[in-house]
Amino acid sequence: MSAVLAALRIARRSAWRSRGRSALIMVMIGLPVLVITAMLTLFATMSVTGREGLVAELGAADARLTQIPEGSVIHQEPNGAISGPGDDGAALSRPSAAEVAALLGPGTRLIPFSTGVLRLGTERVDALEGDLRDPLTRGMLTLREGRFPSAGEVAVTPALGLRSGDLLRPSGAAPLTVAGVVEHPHRPSLRQVVGPDLPLAPLDGWGSPGEYGIGWLADTPKPVTWAEVPALNRAGLFVTSRAMVADPLRTPVRASAFDVQSMVGVGAMVIMVVLVTVLLAGPAFAVGLRRRRRELAEIAAQGGSAGHLRTIVLADGLVLGGAAALVATVLGIGAGMLGAQIAARWGVGAGARWGPTVGPPDVPWSPVLSVAALGLLTGLVAALVPAVQAARQDTATVLAGRAPAVADRPGWPLAGLCWCWPDWGRPWWRGVSLARCGCSPPRCWSCSGWW
Repeated sequence: MSAVLAALRIARRSAWRSRGRSALIMVMIGLPVLVITAMLTLFATMSVTGREGLVAELGAADARLTQIPEGSVIHQEPNGAISGPGDDGAALSRPSAAEVAALLGPGTRLIPFSTGVLRLGTERVDALEGDLRDPLTRGMLTLREGRFPSAGEVAVTPALGLRSGDLLRPSGAAPLTVAGVVEHPHRPSLRQVVGPDLPLAPLDGWGSPGEYGIGWLADTPKPVTWAEVPALNRAGLFVTSRAMVADPLRTPVRASAFDVQSMVGVGAMVIMVVLVTVLLAGPAFAVGLRRRRRELAEIAAQGGSAGHLRTIVLADGLVLGGAAALVATVLGIGAGMLGAQIAARWGVGAGARWGPTVGPPDVPWSPVLSVAALGLLTGLVAALVPAVQAARQDTATVLAGRAPAVADRPGWPLAGLCWCWPDWGRPWWRGVSLARCGCSPPRCWSCSGWW
């Protein structure tokens, strides 16, 4: 153990003395770690789970209920599957607020809450009809400027480019005064108009019940669980509640084959990145070994064994690989979080209702730490061949300042085709050697470097 600690101290001192070479090796090892870590953090931060999006979906309410078209049926399942629309003789007409409150139990409080689209000339923007001053809507939108709208007023998101006091002119309706600017907590690029009395445009087709529709926010005396969902579905209501999202018995939908293919693709990409990194960092370690030959020879002359020399060179890979992995991991996490904010505001699909999203900062620690460990391993693998060469060097030759003798190794016997220029067209098979062939270059394929 003392030999390992001494090797680490020597490696740290050597890395500080050769700062340029050390920085180059750290960049070669750390750059793939930084990129992969940034992508993992970016995807994790931009993925808003059901629990994270509850406040934006429900505010302070216990449940949200959306009416489906009259005469249609819907069936929600705990695994997230939804069946509908369809024609069914048992399908009920749209229930009133009093009927919905009766289904949810005594003491239920409902406030109108509808989503749809608003026509502004030739443009259609998302619209939310509800009273943001009610405590049940707290947290759904963040007030950035002005105040929440009252009757005859609206609030807009920053993507629309309007300010407090401006007029919004819906098609076929009276102008509405902009009372404030609000922002969605997870979709900062969303283009949306919010107000208590909006002239919503009629929807084309059935649509998605979780996206558009007339409905209510409900403050219930008890949680709305999956046991109450079938009765609410039969009444023509699509249900979203805190208890349904937080239900631990909820089973996720089985992963598709595309997910498996994506994982295989990511694994292949990581393997290729590691191989390229080793091939780039290995020569840099070899150059460092040539500059440290005398230092290693002096250690060997003082009693250091071949194993000690290997440990010292491998410690270089451990120190530089560990430092590169640490710095790259920290920078990658920061870059991923910053990139998620930039992509959510100005990324592809900005302005769409289901466009880029951003949740709370999230770091998938298991894959991130695995990538960091992979970077550390890459440093060790890149230093492996120079470590073997350091253990084989001749101490006396290095201390005397002489060039190391090149071993005259026997050639590799190959049973192959030796095709010489004077005998073009008359090939013959014979045992050839890469070191001793008998033909003068470039007459023989093996001697001219073809093998």
